[in-house]
Amino acid sequence: MNCTISSDEYPIVPVPENILALPVKTTDDIYPLVKPFAEKATECGILITLDKEDKIITMRITCIGGRGQGTMSICDMLRVAVQDHAEGIIVAHNHPNADLVPSETDWDFLRVLKHDSNAVGVRVVDCFTFSSNGFQSLLAPLEPMERIRGTKLHESLYSVCGYLIELGQALETAGTVCLAVVTGSIVITLSQGLPAGQLSSFFTLTLIYPAAFVCKSIGKVGQLFNRDEGED
Repeated sequence: MNCTISSDEYPIVPVPENILALPVKTTDDIYPLVKPFAEKATECGILITLDKEDKIITMRITCIGGRGQGTMSICDMLRVAVQDHAEGIIVAHNHPNADLVPSETDWDFLRVLKHDSNAVGVRVVDCFTFSSNGFQSLLAPLEPMERIRGTKLHESLYSVCGYLIELGQALETAGTVCLAVVTGSIVITLSQGLPAGQLSSFFTLTLIYPAAFVCKSIGKVGQLFNRDEGED
């Protein structure tokens, strides 16, 4: 059985000699190489293998048209790395919609890639999404909300924010009712020398209304930051 990955299966992209001679230090060094693929109407994957000095060995197209459509598997990527005697790899793919935020599928892919690459002693130097507007590394720190966007946790947080808004509205209604009741009875309670009306009014104004305001504010701000990209 021939285990060699051929250039016919996954085309090798020519890399200028002056770039091959320099070690890759950051994703900024790689972006100019992959940027020409950013305008593809469908997803295009790239695999770059690196030597022990982090210099580029080969750059290959791993897929055109999205995962599952002529896609190089993680197993094949690591076979290419071993075939190239590489010590590190960089994996990238474009987002045709120009939204650089990694999807849940991207995060799942990275987790498997890191696990399997560690097993064969190959470093994942970077894994990033890119478009004509720039790139986003999955290995670089991201805002926590961007990491979970599109996941079940994201959906749950959005629902909780909705419940907070509803709770705030209910508290606001309850506060209005309470205030109306104490306003109607305050004359009677004061005429009898009882502080009940004053205490009820104080409780309503200092506790219920602020609680309603806080719940509604947290809910609305939470929904603002948790909203789906499609709602923009």
